[in-house]
Amino acid sequence: MPPNQTHQLDPVHALRAIASSLTAVADRIGSSGGALTTQLPADEAVGGAEHLIDAIDVLRTRCPATAAIYGAIRELATTARAYLTIAQTTSDIDTSPMWRHLASATADYLSTLPVDDLQTLAHQNGFVHPEFVGWTAGRKRHPLVHWLDPAYPADHPSKIAIQARALERRGVVATST
Repeated sequence: MPPNQTHQLDPVHALRAIASSLTAVADRIGSSGGALTTQLPADEAVGGAEHLIDAIDVLRTRCPATAAIYGAIRELATTARAYLTIAQTTSDIDTSPMWRHLASATADYLSTLPVDDLQTLAHQNGFVHPEFVGWTAGRKRHPLVHWLDPAYPADHPSKIAIQARALERRGVVATST
């Protein structure tokens, strides 16, 4: 294959690569009974987060952009967030570059999905009336990209505001009919 061409892996092959990465995370962190605790050494939490963010990069760059990959990315990002939080709260390690990388990787992936897929995913994940969310002037990404972005917690104020705006728009339509 010429060096300027990219190769997209079949999702099964990409998930095998991710499983290998996650095995490395598990080996590095050891057994914690399935729970992340703040007793995890910060350097191990950073290492775990790095592996998980690398796994997200594998999915977003080597798999076709489909809504089916979202669940895996969401789980990886949620766990990476937990690791980064541990490292941030238990040490003076600068985790800001990793937070930025995580946010960029998840948003870049979600930005490749068509609006119909974003609306479907949002509805499946508890968003009420995603059809009332639209592009906002001056923004490069659809608001549902942010609402679905697992790099940010579900109770993030901007996510709450996106849902509130959709409900407000739905209310305007309901009262005008």
